[in-house]
Amino acid sequence: MGDQLNTTANYQQVDSTNELIYVVEGMSRGHCRTAIAQQVAQVEGVVSVDVNLDRGLVTVGGERRSDIAVRAAVKDGGYDAVAR
Repeated sequence: MGDQLNTTANYQQVDSTNELIYVVEGMSRGHCRTAIAQQVAQVEGVVSVDVNLDRGLVTVGGERRSDIAVRAAVKDGGYDAVAR
């Protein structure tokens, strides 16, 4: 995690089994992106968080991270996440 965490706003389709993609409705501003990225980045096993405001998608990269923990982190950021 740390300095190498990717919190860009652009959605990139990456062919990887180490990514989870969530639909998160209601995100509209940079504050939304920051809140979600900061919360999800704290989940054990997460190495990248990509928040796309336009598409309402959050892509989480890493290994051995808990889907439940990622959803809870998004909830802590003020939103609900639905796996895509």
